[in-house]
Amino acid sequence: MEDLYKKHINVVLKEMCSRVGANFDNMDFSDKPEIPYYQLYEWSGEEEKKFSDWLADYVYKNPEARKTLAEYPTLIRTKKGSKKFADFFIAVHGWKTKLE
Repeated sequence: MEDLYKKHINVVLKEMCSRVGANFDNMDFSDKPEIPYYQLYEWSGEEEKKFSDWLADYVYKNPEARKTLAEYPTLIRTKKGSKKFADFFIAVHGWKTKLE
């Protein structure tokens, strides 16, 4: 199960990194880095929304990802539930949002 989690979280984090030009391979995603990864980059509100839409679509269309990434996978079987999951993920793991 952990291998599946790692597989899908890496897909998500690689996509998130690509949105801001961050090199996924050089990022420290551990629990106790000197500076948390999500504080190293910023994205616009529009880019955050695009990533949220991408992530919601990813978990909605991918049952394996949904089961391994979500604590309560049955709650995100709908588009609305998938969107809530994506927004929660971004609130916890997403980049800082640029002030526009």
